[in-house]
Parts: sequence; structure tokens; C-alpha cells
Amino acid sequence: MSAQHPIAPDSYRLERAGRVLHAGTADGFPSLTKPELRALAATARALAASAEAEIDARPAPFPASLPPWLVMQWLPLPDASAALRVASSWCGGSEQYFRVFAERHCVTRSSSWRLAARAVVINQQSRRVSEFQRRVLAHYEHQPRYDDSRGYDLRYIPVEEVAAAIPGATVEQVRTAAAFLVSLKRLEVSAMDDGHRVADLTSLERRVIDYHNDHGTGDDVGCHVNAVAAGLGEELALVRTAVHYLRSEGHLYSTTDDDHHKSTSEPWDWTTVHV
Repeated sequence: MSAQHPIAPDSYRLERAGRVLHAGTADGFPSLTKPELRALAATARALAASAEAEIDARPAPFPASLPPWLVMQWLPLPDASAALRVASSWCGGSEQYFRVFAERHCVTRSSSWRLAARAVVINQQSRRVSEFQRRVLAHYEHQPRYDDSRGYDLRYIPVEEVAAAIPGATVEQVRTAAAFLVSLKRLEVSAMDDGHRVADLTSLERRVIDYHNDHGTGDDVGCHVNAVAAGLGEELALVRTAVHYLRSEGHLYSTTDDDHHKSTSEPWDWTTVHV
């Protein structure tokens, strides 16, 4: 029997094979003789060969009939590896997919998009932050933690706002960068999945703590928020917001009033703590 021209089993043999398969048990077909088993195996091989020939003769089904670059425009990235196995033509013509992947991560091509995408994966596996991801994180770090319109509620910043603030960035690029930063616990996402905020202390908040550690240990009063802002060269409103957050998180405590604070890394003097 030729694989290219298989002999299709006749309807009687198919019907009989169907009855035999239906009557089979978990132990196989103990009631069949060896000649009957050989006949059943031959029927199965003929049916399989006929089906394979029919598959090869028909046009490629969706989505194998579509060019990879077209499908990859909407295909979720986790499904990419399975998609590349749909057909050999996909694997050979998948350069445009790797381009989409690399562009989502804001990576420029070196020699090929495939190598650029591979470099992205290697960096992510080693938990290295790219230059674009640093820019995204920096934007979150420089935004007030609180929503002024809602009192002192922590503010989650939507990716659309971040993309609009970074020249040349797309929403998809920022969303991809934010997802990676969340995996590193550098950002955290809101319960409604509609925004992100810094998960740890921002660079400004760390500088505020360092300032209090360096300048607030000489007396019981500590540092005035105006002096901290002037010493760091930052806007008073941003420093005041940082001080409020650090106090709520236990990194600072107020002394004579709400504008004077000391670092909790120093021994506390309860006689000066402002209640």
C-alpha cells in the first residue's frame, strides 16, 4: 500500500471495525484471534493513511492559511509558541512576529528581530530592567502617591497616562513594561486592574529618609519639612507628600508638630512625640 495513494477501507470493513472497537474492553480485544487482530490493524492503517492524504489535499485551514505577521497582530503572546507550530511556513516566516514582540518591549533590532526578541527573554529571565522599563518606573516614582481629589487615598496611575508622558511610548509598550515591573515587585497593580503604583519606596522617599538620618539627629526637634525640601532641591508639595507617606508607614515620626519629623531608625524620645 502506498502512502501517497492509500487504499480506503470499504464500508463493510469500517462497519465491522467500528463494532469491534465498540466491544473492546480495558484489556484490549481478548476475544479476537490473531488473524482478526491483524485485519483490524490493517483497517486502522488504511483509514489513517486515507485521512492523512485527505488532510494534505485540502487547503490549509485557518489560521495556517494566513501570513504569520497578520495573525500575530492580535494573538496573545503566551499563545505564540503554539502558533509557530501550526505549519512549517509559519516558523520560516515568523520574523514579523518577533518584530512585534521586540517592539512591545521597546527593543531595537540588532541583526534580526528573532535575536532581539531572544535578548528580551534572556534579560527577563535574569530579572534585568531595560532602559525603557527604568523610564516607566521613574515616571511612577515621580508622581504623588495620593489622589488630591480623594484626600489621602493612594493613587494608581493608568498606563495611558504614563504612555502620554513618555515621548514615543505606546500604551502597549507601557503595559508590557508595567507587567514585568509587577513581576519584580517594583510596581503593584490595583484591585480593579486599572492602574499601577510603586510597590516599594520611591527614590525621593529614600532621599527624604536619608536626609532625616543625616540632619535630624542633632536635637529632639528633627527636620522641618521646608528644610528637607530645600536641602533636596525638590518641590515642597512633593516632599510633604513623601513625608506624610513615610510617617504613615512608620519610617518617620512627628515631634513638636506636623512639620517636624525624625527618622524611626534613631532612638525615639517619647517626650517630644507630637500626638
